[in-house]
Amino acid sequence: MRSRVIAIVTSLALLGIGCVGLHEFQYRGFRDALPGELAVSRLVDIGREPGLLNLLIVSYLIGMPADSCGAALFELTAETKRRIDAGGLGFLATARESRSASAGQRLAYDEWRPTPLPKEWLSVDSDWLWTGVVCAGLDRNMKQQLRAAAVHPGGYYSRSHRGATLVVFPEHALVIYSWWD
Repeated sequence: MRSRVIAIVTSLALLGIGCVGLHEFQYRGFRDALPGELAVSRLVDIGREPGLLNLLIVSYLIGMPADSCGAALFELTAETKRRIDAGGLGFLATARESRSASAGQRLAYDEWRPTPLPKEWLSVDSDWLWTGVVCAGLDRNMKQQLRAAAVHPGGYYSRSHRGATLVVFPEHALVIYSWWD
């Protein structure tokens, strides 16, 4: 009986360590897709389709390329928010390259533009958001907050040559990295 309890406790501890490690892996991976000028304090939310387990099974075990889409929402540091508030597009002018390389190449972002996002990115359906964010599985409140910010001035957006989108909402201290492969 005692060995069974030890095995269960050990398994739970390993599972907990694995979850913390996965969170850190995702945080660093998606943070590194952001330009260095966009300092972030924490990962607010992340979601994707297919899910990570599904993606791993299809990509690595079966060996088929797996398309995915999703978004990672980060909280901007207070200093970064202050700099964006003060400098706007001027501050973001140099934020055009990811922190590190992915697949041997850094993401290069287009020139930043002010929100509102282009109308063709959003539909009349109140749940529809821009590419990648639509399949992130965000809760209704977050979707409403993002949609409201996306259709008004005060934010900024850019796209990479590889299809990723960055949207910054200084008012909410958020930067959203989204993709659609």
